[in-house]
Amino acid sequence: MPAAVQLSALARIAIAWDGSREAVRSVHDALPLLRLARSVQVVTIIRPSAEDSEADAASLLAHLAKHRIKIGMDTLQIRADDEHASLRKQIEQGHYDLLVMGGYSHPMWLEFIFGGATQSILLSSKIPVLVSH
Repeated sequence: MPAAVQLSALARIAIAWDGSREAVRSVHDALPLLRLARSVQVVTIIRPSAEDSEADAASLLAHLAKHRIKIGMDTLQIRADDEHASLRKQIEQGHYDLLVMGGYSHPMWLEFIFGGATQSILLSSKIPVLVSH
C-alpha cells in the first residue's frame, strides 16, 4: 500500500492475469475483495510473438462469474514488448482502486538483480497491490 493512498472503497479492481500458478493463487486469495467490487477488469499483457491466451482468460472469467463477481468489459489484452511498463501504464490510466497479481514467479534474487514485473509494480504503484506467491 503506497503511503500517500487513503483507501476509501474497492469499487474498481484490476487483475493482472498471465495464467501462472501465482496469478491463480492471487485471484483465489482476493475473492472476498473481488466480491465487494462494483467492477473487476482482467488485464493480460501478451508479447507480440506469443499466441493469444483467450481460452485461459475465458476460463478465469467463467470462474469469476461462478463466484458472482461483477466483471467489467471482456479481458483487456495488450500486446507489448515491455510488460512492466505496459501494465503500469494501464493501471495508472484505468483509475483502479486495487491491483491483484501473482508475484515472484522467478526466484526473488533473480528479480532483485535483473528486475521483474513484481518488483517494478510494487516500487512504482500508486494504488494498493495484493500480491500472492
